[in-house]
Amino acid sequence: VKSGKLFIYKQNQTERIYVLLNRENFTEILDPSNFTLIIWGSSFILMKKAMYTADGYDTFSSNQVATMRILIASIVLLPFAIQAFKSIDFKKDLSSFLIVAIFGNLAPAFLFTYAETGISSGLAGMLNSITPIFTIFIAMLIFKDKMSFRQLFGALI
Repeated sequence: VKSGKLFIYKQNQTERIYVLLNRENFTEILDPSNFTLIIWGSSFILMKKAMYTADGYDTFSSNQVATMRILIASIVLLPFAIQAFKSIDFKKDLSSFLIVAIFGNLAPAFLFTYAETGISSGLAGMLNSITPIFTIFIAMLIFKDKMSFRQLFGALI
């Protein structure tokens, strides 16, 4: 915080986004795209802040923080899930949903909080941003998927 201004920096795989927040442009914060960027970009620093005080003392363990993140997200998304459950064939789709839930949400929540006990939140965010590149490598090596130059170039941008 410097002279009443808060600087938030978010980097993902395609661009660097620099958002300057102050009293003059507060209405821009409420724009859904900017608000989403602020929430998404602050997740790594907030995980670290939830685990440690400003003095460096432990508050919550990495497992507790991950559990809170999953629980809060589940509560927020519950109304949407109830509506979506009406159109799901559980006999056919349940195993697919469980695999996606475990490997796409549950495991990363615990792994990111555990990783932040040993690395900075900035490094964790940067490592998260290269996920598409590793996805391409896995698709090519394990699944023998052929990537076109256009797809490879798009992921590298």
